Amino acid sequence: MIDIKYDFTKTLGDLEEIVRNQVPFATSLAMNRTLTKTRQHIKSAMDDHIEGGPTPFTRSGMRVYATSKHNLHGAIAFTTLGGDNEKSRFYMKELMYSGNKKPRRARIPEPVIKNMKKFAPRYLTPRGNIRRDFYSMARAKGNKQYFIGIPQPGKKQWKGNDNLVGIWRRDKESGKLNMMVSLKRSSRQQRKTFPAPELARKFYDDNFPKEMREAFVEAVRTIRVF
Repeated sequence: MIDIKYDFTKTLGDLEEIVRNQVPFATSLAMNRTLTKTRQHIKSAMDDHIEGGPTPFTRSGMRVYATSKHNLHGAIAFTTLGGDNEKSRFYMKELMYSGNKKPRRARIPEPVIKNMKKFAPRYLTPRGNIRRDFYSMARAKGNKQYFIGIPQPGKKQWKGNDNLVGIWRRDKESGKLNMMVSLKRSSRQQRKTFPAPELARKFYDDNFPKEMREAFVEAVRTIRVF
């Protein structure tokens, strides 16, 4: 007979080190999965909080900044964190925090729904938003039916009246003018209507523990020991 004894202390220590090394990977995996699900949750919540519903441009505006094993800092944002600001949705700030709403260009467009439905219904979404190609069409050179500004000549009291700045339609036969979009406001006070940060934080906190458990099991399962 032989007497064999084995000290598991070193083995347990090695296993503990291997598992510990997988924690950052599992954490990053869980964070990214939760961030992606949170983004989808907020996209769905837009319909209940944004008046008229979000445009496709707004709905696609959230960007997920993923974490990595060596950088456990992620984010969901409507603005680009460095880079091309054309992809940012700065106007969402006022909806989420309230404040003085500024336009993307010089003025804030406000559709005259009655006229849009009557004369240009294909440019109006079911939720009352104007499709972006309507503005491109109205700005196009050589367009004899639509123009931007104050009608000239118009009624005497129209001259210089900023309340009449807008996108206008001129009837080809009668010459009658109809305002399609008002551009009279250069800013307006926006109340907080879309508590996206609070909704996102609650959804993230509620879902991260489950994602973390699943990610850790996956990380341990894929351990390679040489």
